[in-house]
Amino acid sequence: MTLIKPLLPPPGYCAPYNGKVCKNYLNGTGLVWFNISHDNPGGWLNEQITAGLWDEMVVNLKEPCRSAAEVRKYN
Repeated sequence: MTLIKPLLPPPGYCAPYNGKVCKNYLNGTGLVWFNISHDNPGGWLNEQITAGLWDEMVVNLKEPCRSAAEVRKYN
């Protein structure tokens, strides 16, 4: 018989999300898990990286993809 170990969440904490990039995808809870494994404190640095990547990617999209992506863009 093989025993399966339960999966444990990575080190981190649950806290309110105050960023703009993902706020439209949180279904009203506003809480996210900040994973602090791998020496990554998360938070504002992740928000800045995501915002930069979003802007860089949307600029290069062709229609109709660009309009669709901009509709989902953070405010």
